[in-house]
Amino acid sequence: MTLIHRLPLHIVSSILDRLDTIAELGIAIRSHRIFHNSFKYSTQTVCRSILSSQIPPDLFPYANALLESNVVDPSNHDSVKDLLLRLESRIKNGSKSFERFPVTAYASLSRYLAAIEILREDLVSEALPLFLSSFEADHASEASHQEIFRLNRASMRYQIMCNLFCIPYDAGSRLIDEDITRYFFHPFSTWVNEQILCVYRYLERKVAEAYDDVAAHDVDWGKVPVEWDYDANICPMIQWNLGRGLPVLLSIIRATTFEERRQLLPIHPSHAYNMSNLPFQTLVHMLPENSLMEALNPNFSQSVLDKCTEANFQQLGQPLDGVQDDLSSTTYLLWRAVHNEESVSLVAVDWELHKNHWDCACFVWDVEKPQTRAIFQELSNAISAMESFFPRLQSSWTHDDRLFSEKERWHISLAGGQGYWSSVAKDFSRITGLRKDQQDDLLKRFKDWEEQGIGHTWHHG
Repeated sequence: MTLIHRLPLHIVSSILDRLDTIAELGIAIRSHRIFHNSFKYSTQTVCRSILSSQIPPDLFPYANALLESNVVDPSNHDSVKDLLLRLESRIKNGSKSFERFPVTAYASLSRYLAAIEILREDLVSEALPLFLSSFEADHASEASHQEIFRLNRASMRYQIMCNLFCIPYDAGSRLIDEDITRYFFHPFSTWVNEQILCVYRYLERKVAEAYDDVAAHDVDWGKVPVEWDYDANICPMIQWNLGRGLPVLLSIIRATTFEERRQLLPIHPSHAYNMSNLPFQTLVHMLPENSLMEALNPNFSQSVLDKCTEANFQQLGQPLDGVQDDLSSTTYLLWRAVHNEESVSLVAVDWELHKNHWDCACFVWDVEKPQTRAIFQELSNAISAMESFFPRLQSSWTHDDRLFSEKERWHISLAGGQGYWSSVAKDFSRITGLRKDQQDDLLKRFKDWEEQGIGHTWHHG
């Protein structure tokens, strides 16, 4: 008998407890019978121990809610409301314990946490330098513990939102919009909610980058055609992909070649969705229909935020925000600067106006020596007026460029070809299924089209 076989099961369990993720646990229990037997002996204890070391500080309440959101029926509105009320209670009580869940739910949470850590580091590497240059701010080269907490919290809330509200038709009806506002968004301040938009926007542009690569070059996609000229916040396929879960989004973001992206991005969703159930249209509900009228109660409904009293602004802070996001925080100061000139009744989730602010995650960072609100406001206005910090591939294509590409790919497909096609390079090296004579015939046809001009019907022969 080997030495490991002589160990008591509780000792072997303590070895498993020290693994970093549930994925590593799966490898271990498949590697040796003693690990498998020990896991069966103390399944819940081992899973909870691993997750307890994986969950960032102060985020146990959100981790519990994320666990529950994986197993709750999103069409059972009472269950969803109870879940969100429990989240509130756990945040207030500082709960650091787990309910009992199936191993599959623990494994899902572990994957979410691993994905969040990697995505967060990438977001910081892109957004923080952009924020420092845009807002002329002093800041260390890395994110602080407080800023990391904000991004972790926002990422967890984003995933909880997707699990509960971004559901297909066949999953039933989700919570009504007013209740999403009331139970999911309203317990937090508007600037804490906009931190979710900073995470969302990072994910949106990364998915859009992969989507544009496939939409512009895949032969099969050329015959659809895809809705490529839509902004990302209203493009159905980009939005559907954004609701597939953070581990899937991590895979899409890590995919850097066309072939990898093509494997991860289907032409059509696996289930039918209502557009209003997809991520951006759900995030729109972080503000009620009358915007901040009820909270700020100005003398005139069209008053801008800058005309409201500080006493009224006290109403916007929420106990769940935490001290790091109270009304003395930089995040609040920046939120005021960004929205100060907007009407109290019209403050909204405005993609066109604020996508650059979200790109630099301006509601996440602390500034050691913050500018005055007036200077921040001036800088914010300049950011709103700028072109997008991260322009999409489709923005560099004309309408005719898109039509030529779709028409060429359609005819390559008709001839039996598949793969990657660049309408600019006209190179068949990444196309399969065509003989040399077919390629030559197609190139001649494409040249004739360019000389004659293309008809403005995408499938024109």
